[in-house]
Amino acid sequence: MASTRLETVVTPRAETAPPPGNQRCRRLADRAATAIMYAAAAFSVLLVVAIGLVLLIKSWPVLAGRPLAEVLFSSVWKPSRGAFGFYPFIAGTLWVTVLAMAISVPISLLVAVYLAEYAGRRMRAVAKPLLDLLAGIPSVVFGLCAWLAVVPAVAALG
Repeated sequence: MASTRLETVVTPRAETAPPPGNQRCRRLADRAATAIMYAAAAFSVLLVVAIGLVLLIKSWPVLAGRPLAEVLFSSVWKPSRGAFGFYPFIAGTLWVTVLAMAISVPISLLVAVYLAEYAGRRMRAVAKPLLDLLAGIPSVVFGLCAWLAVVPAVAALG
């Protein structure tokens, strides 16, 4: 028996090259967009450096007058006497961060597992855009809303 070999003939498609003027215009637009992106990136880096320099210049009188360890770990806050202890602010920030994570991480994981494994298509179709919307809101906005709502409620209790 003779073996038969099937050959597939592929005919090349006739490709039309874009006109030379169109390609030149596209390259020019690409170069302009690249230059704009580099300028935006450089601006953002320079802005961060400028903010850091302004903070350093403005805080230099405090940092020059006291050792850094005393400024960071002292709990005395009396600016009129030149005592700037940041320890309560640092400890409060860490405490609030740990408390917020203890509350939010388990809830977030449970919601994620539910949506990925148990929720139906309709529930996922409703919940996913809402969660995406919540993720896009800066945390400062949530903090402001909590401050406006929770602080008066706690003040009314006590």
